[in-house]
Amino acid sequence: MSDLLSIGSSGVYSYQRALSTVANNISNVGTDGYNRQDVAITSSQPRDIGKGFIGTGSRFDGVKRQYDAFLESNLRNSTSDLMGQGPLVQFANRIVDVLANQNIGLTSSLNAFFASARDLSTSPASVVVRGNFLREAEAVTNSFAQLGQQMVDMDQEVLAAIDVSTQKINALADQIALVNKQLFRKSTVATQPPELLDQRDRLLRDLSQLVRINTSFTSNGQVTISINDSLDPRSGAIIVENDQAHRVLTQFDASTGRVEINIPFAPNDRPKIITGIRGGELGGYMTIRGQLIEPTLGKLNELASTLLSEVNTLHKEGVDARGNVGQDLFGLDTSTPHAAINLKALIDDPQAVAAAAPLRVLSGELNVGNARATWTYQDDAVSTPPTLQSLFPARIGMPGTDVPMLVGSLNAVTTLAAGTQNAVISLDSKEAWPQLITRDGRHLLGKALTPAQQNLLQDLPGMQPGATYDTTYLNALDPKYAYLKADYFIGARANSIMAPAYSLMSDSKGQLATVAVDAVTTPSLNLAAGDVYINNHKMPALTKPAGSLDAIRNWFNGETTQTGIAAAIQTGADGKQQLVLTASGGQNFKLIGGLDTLRALGMTLPEDLVAPNDQKPVAAYLQSEFVNASGPFANFALGANQLLLNGVDLATGLSSANPAVTNDPESLAAWINSKTGQTGVTASVAYQTFDVNGTPVPRKSLVLSAKDTASEVKLSFGDN
Repeated sequence: MSDLLSIGSSGVYSYQRALSTVANNISNVGTDGYNRQDVAITSSQPRDIGKGFIGTGSRFDGVKRQYDAFLESNLRNSTSDLMGQGPLVQFANRIVDVLANQNIGLTSSLNAFFASARDLSTSPASVVVRGNFLREAEAVTNSFAQLGQQMVDMDQEVLAAIDVSTQKINALADQIALVNKQLFRKSTVATQPPELLDQRDRLLRDLSQLVRINTSFTSNGQVTISINDSLDPRSGAIIVENDQAHRVLTQFDASTGRVEINIPFAPNDRPKIITGIRGGELGGYMTIRGQLIEPTLGKLNELASTLLSEVNTLHKEGVDARGNVGQDLFGLDTSTPHAAINLKALIDDPQAVAAAAPLRVLSGELNVGNARATWTYQDDAVSTPPTLQSLFPARIGMPGTDVPMLVGSLNAVTTLAAGTQNAVISLDSKEAWPQLITRDGRHLLGKALTPAQQNLLQDLPGMQPGATYDTTYLNALDPKYAYLKADYFIGARANSIMAPAYSLMSDSKGQLATVAVDAVTTPSLNLAAGDVYINNHKMPALTKPAGSLDAIRNWFNGETTQTGIAAAIQTGADGKQQLVLTASGGQNFKLIGGLDTLRALGMTLPEDLVAPNDQKPVAAYLQSEFVNASGPFANFALGANQLLLNGVDLATGLSSANPAVTNDPESLAAWINSKTGQTGVTASVAYQTFDVNGTPVPRKSLVLSAKDTASEVKLSFGDN
């Protein structure tokens, strides 16, 4: 009877668990990400009783999820494709609506402009018609500007959406890494809690809405995630592996318009810039920029440039009401890199409209023949340089006589195609001085050519036939007066960079505290402007003497208006002081700086803060070569325009009779700092000791730094 009772109780126990599982399935029928669970019931071990075996009942063998990895993977991929098409359709419709808008569309304004031009051709003397023509020209520029600004605003909106998407990706990656850490406790998927696996799949599904992912699962259910098509560490964009999540950041280059998605703190053997991103919201936004906004804005700029070129060409062929040759009707300013936004009407005087032809040929009343008179322009002949034969004619009776000549070498180092931008040319030779000359003979940079060198100019590769030598723009370093208003120079230039930094986040109360210290033993501290950032605000320089924390507290409180952060000193029962930073309203904030800087401020650093997790801007700087730290140092003077720092001539006040400085870096730094107000550049001296044949030799170098992270350091050399 006891065996019968035990068999019955085992069945009751097993199906009690089965009923509980069914009830759990019913109660979670509407739970997002829940997978139906099933009970595994097996027979118990039979008992040997002589010549046979008697069953001992049933056994509850666990709960299993009804899960299909193939269907789940297809669902994630389909979700990524669908979410990527949503923003694409939305922005495509918006662009169509903007371009087809009757109020700001180009069709109506261009039709009105050309209609006014036709009216002007029939009534060129009418001041009213001339004024209407100028109003329609202004309306065309306004239409271009509004359309261009709409496209730029859409681009900024997409850039913001890309940044938000990467932040969401980082948040989900952190959660998945935490789930991986919990899954590590079990050795197989079968022994994992079903709810934990459901949570993993739900997070993967949410992540697939943001970007198409590539996944790999271990035997215990841990997942490795890449956001491109490769899981190879050498080429894949792996954001989650084991219990580690690698943060994804967005970087926008304003000069090129390129958006880069990178993993700045991945291991050294991993790629930093991610390629092959597609699908999801992030892939959709990237496609919008590459296939919709950028091509549309590019065509709009191209149309504006074509209108400017063609209309100006026609307008300059005519004569205005005062008998002067027509000037440009349209022009471009330099406020933005987009021609559509920059297009402006240059003429506001109706009398300056060139509506008359410079010359007309009419048949006379008494001309009874059928001949028709025509006229054409003939360009002035181009004067060519004299030939060597004309300069040195052969002497009769002295055949083969050599003619002595002293001509400096003139060799073409390289050629640049028209329209080239941001070109940098470096020469290894210190003997040759570079010359920049256009194909038609305009000398832009370098030393003026001697007459003999000018004669050889025509033989250089790429020179146009009949080109003449012209020094009008020679060494005109100011773009306002340079050829085509271009920025070209011989020298060195540096721009600000983003350097790795560490960040500390406030707690849930919006507070961040330093370690408790003895007030009389705190060391002195010197920080430069920009060594510390609170969120995006750059903190000024700080000089703190040894002793109390008052200077640091006052330093923080001096920027409270900009940061919203207040600092206070708290003294504990042991007499030690602690600096506490509190954000207004208890909002979270972030303190960014170098590791040594944060330690010097007394900040408590997390143990896992071993790699930079943020970036801060660093001012542009140029550093000279190291020289011996001891003299002798020679005096020197400069000629006008021989050395310019950010366009400021450093020769001002120097002469051979009054050499204000030597080539000692210390003296150079003091001299350059006297002109900081004009140049925006500060100079300092860097020291370093070199091992020369086993002997330490002190060296120092000159460092030029921009005063802020928005400026450049441009050192231009003159012709000597």
